[in-house]
Amino acid sequence: KSKPGHLPKYYVKMPAVIGRIISILFGEVIKKNAVKISKEFYPDYVGSLFDDEGHAMKSEPKLFISNTNFDLLENVKEMLSVLGINALLDKKQYKLYIRGRENLQKFLEKIPVHSVDKKQRLINVLSNFYKFGRKLSSLQKQYLIISTLNASVSKELTNRDISEKLEFKMPKSKHHLNLLIKNGYIKSVTQGVSEYPRKKIFYKLIKPVEDTFFKYIDEKVISPDFVTKGIKSIRKIDYDGFVYDISNNIEIPNFTLSNGVVVHNSTRSEIVDTLFKRGYVDGKSIEATELGIRTLETLEKYTPKIVEEELTKHFEDEMEKIREGKSKEEDVLEHAKEAITKIIDDFKKHEKKIGKELLDATIETRDAMSYLGKCPKCGKGEERKVRIICCMQPLS
Repeated sequence: KSKPGHLPKYYVKMPAVIGRIISILFGEVIKKNAVKISKEFYPDYVGSLFDDEGHAMKSEPKLFISNTNFDLLENVKEMLSVLGINALLDKKQYKLYIRGRENLQKFLEKIPVHSVDKKQRLINVLSNFYKFGRKLSSLQKQYLIISTLNASVSKELTNRDISEKLEFKMPKSKHHLNLLIKNGYIKSVTQGVSEYPRKKIFYKLIKPVEDTFFKYIDEKVISPDFVTKGIKSIRKIDYDGFVYDISNNIEIPNFTLSNGVVVHNSTRSEIVDTLFKRGYVDGKSIEATELGIRTLETLEKYTPKIVEEELTKHFEDEMEKIREGKSKEEDVLEHAKEAITKIIDDFKKHEKKIGKELLDATIETRDAMSYLGKCPKCGKGEERKVRIICCMQPLS
């Protein structure tokens, strides 16, 4: 808390040794004035301040950092200017504003934001704000142009090539190409003069897509360090080397593909391991045991809903509708509760019958799995694999 006539102070808990090192290396940190740091630390410093005291608007291209220390805000304004980001200090509101699409683009590209909500708001605004009733926003079109250039074998295309691939009108694609040149994402290269050879203007990327803010467009922030990666293009290539695939089986892939986003199912190995431990499957090629088959048959007989693929698909579709804003989360949860309650009621009605059939199946499976064959000595008895518990103390 600040006292009358005093600037506010910030306190950070850390080990004494670390504090001592910081006080020696960065003496300005322990003073009341605005912090003076090296340029290389500007992005991290601004990002930390934005995470703590910043706000990103949901419906307009604007963000601000709020603080009563004007020296601090002036200092941050200078840092942003060095990074090519324009900011305006409003002393009446105690806020440092960053407005406009281009400034927000640079902010998202250069400033590390760890707040998931704030980062998602910035992405949403840049992805969706400039639509004006059209199918794709200006930024989305620019991203498609950059992705098309990135996916091309030669890494350079003419305006005609880009227009034909994306089905854009050439004047429109030319407009977006000029914007990308202005903002330093691509460059134009002229080949030939006059008619022989005919002059052509090619467009090339200056830096990879992954080094620009475009990698965030239309994506979802999962955590401070993890953002979804949508599939932008698929093409067939001639390749004769090894191929490493995350799928074990084409019919039952080890990943899910939805809305252009691949999600690896990391729980599959745990599920298979559980099936082995409980005796539902066995063998190197993973085959269902008698217990597994009987369990499925018993559940289908008394509680068919619990094993219906349609029920799972229904709720997957409902989850997708929630994501698209077509269904309410509360309604889907209520429907899920009703479905699960009915399944439990059906299970309880036939609980004893289900228990008996599963017990019989367990015994039969256990006997089948323990059978090793006829006794090689007497030829009449059966050899079985059993667990023996005994005392290891030698008999006196």
